[in-house]
Amino acid sequence: MPRVAISLVTYNSERYLRDFCMSLKSQTFNDWELFVVDNNSHDASLAIIEELIPNATIIRQKENLGFSKAHNQIIRWTKSDYILVVNPDISMDDTCIDLLVTALEKYPEVGQAGGKLLWWNIDEDSKTNILDSCGLEITRSYRIRDRFQGREDEGSEAGYVFGNSGALVMLRRTALDETRIPIQNKPSVFEYFDENFFAYKEDCDLAWRMINAGWKAYFEPKAVAYHRRAVSGSRASHIERKNRVSINRYSYRNHLLMVYKNQWWSLTLRHIFSIMAFEIAKFVY
Repeated sequence: MPRVAISLVTYNSERYLRDFCMSLKSQTFNDWELFVVDNNSHDASLAIIEELIPNATIIRQKENLGFSKAHNQIIRWTKSDYILVVNPDISMDDTCIDLLVTALEKYPEVGQAGGKLLWWNIDEDSKTNILDSCGLEITRSYRIRDRFQGREDEGSEAGYVFGNSGALVMLRRTALDETRIPIQNKPSVFEYFDENFFAYKEDCDLAWRMINAGWKAYFEPKAVAYHRRAVSGSRASHIERKNRVSINRYSYRNHLLMVYKNQWWSLTLRHIFSIMAFEIAKFVY
């Protein structure tokens, strides 16, 4: 069994997968195996993976299971010490996986480790110096956001963070086992990402549950990857803006569920006015 199981979920992802696979093959850390759940793609996603990484384990689904359920399947199937959850629209620097494994080996109290994500402008085939995420942070209103997103990369320090983006995060199996959720009427089956979320905020929820269980999250800025995040505002197409409305609604619903599950009552009472102001503004938006 490899030290790292790479958990990849695809859905009509052919636009990104050639770059993703090539970056995976170039890693200095070689003790990994790729596991793919395909959510009923209708493009050449799987053909690209089969061409470039022929020993990948691929599970074809007849419907879209969503992010959480698909990754949970891979986590349950594998026995590796670490699981790298990664999006197909990611391209990693050569040492990315090596550095994340090193961080988990060095800090036994860390349940998850993530690197520096920079914006990948795939439309112009350009890997930019604009930050996409330097880990997650939580505000006193319980807003969780990507640190420094949208800024130019001027260097950042390694250290503990609230969590890491689900676009690229290395998870310790023992931390996952301690924070897993038993499925009702199925005592021997567990969820790691909460499947009530389907998509959006599931990474924030897992980070919060790990903190509540006593685990820490670590940010390693030398572990660099590039992420193609959908554009917004005037640069976005009509279809992208329309999809963004749907995403915002789903994200807000999951935000409420996440806070309801994980909140710290002492902080909630202390910052109740900030929390209410943020929730009202978000609801109106």
